[in-house]
Amino acid sequence: MYNFKIKKLYKIILQPTIDFNTLKIVQILKAYSHIFFIFEKKLKTMKKYLTILCVILTVISCGPQMDCETESNGFTRLGQTISMGNQSSVDVVVEMDKAWMSADFDKLASFISDSAKITMSDGQKASNAEEFISIVKKEYDQVMEIDSTKWSWVMDYAFSVKVSKMDSVNAPNTRGEYVNAGFTSIDSTSYNEWYQIENGKVIYMSSYKRENK
Repeated sequence: MYNFKIKKLYKIILQPTIDFNTLKIVQILKAYSHIFFIFEKKLKTMKKYLTILCVILTVISCGPQMDCETESNGFTRLGQTISMGNQSSVDVVVEMDKAWMSADFDKLASFISDSAKITMSDGQKASNAEEFISIVKKEYDQVMEIDSTKWSWVMDYAFSVKVSKMDSVNAPNTRGEYVNAGFTSIDSTSYNEWYQIENGKVIYMSSYKRENK
């Protein structure tokens, strides 16, 4: 139908003796509007089908019947692979750091597991929240006595990774996810820390520092 309308419009416009009176103009406008309507309708139909197709492909691409491979790299001595973790693990470390900075020791303790293994940058160790808070509070009191402005640092980065599980071995490193975070203190000392997060709590932590002078 629209091919006929196009030909009709073409014939009207190219008439050698075309008289552009009101009737001719009306005929041209009618033909043009009809053609535009047809094309617009077909375009909407095509968009509708494409949208449905995209939704279907998205749903089936990682459905139960398909094994969607998680991108990974690296290895452990047990033959495991490393892949990216979740933002939720990073959020735990970020919130823990805020409590640490503000000296909110009760909130800070809430992030530590009862059986946590913690090694501080000076070599001190803690095996639970109480021992960890004791170490942190002692350091805090010492800094406050000398210069309260020294209790300050910035978090430079943080990211989360996880280790692949093994069928035959129940390896401790498969518990939860790991977060690596970097910090710089007000006196330019750099800290690198690893956290193992499980169910929103720290079950392992190790801290290392480098004095930049």
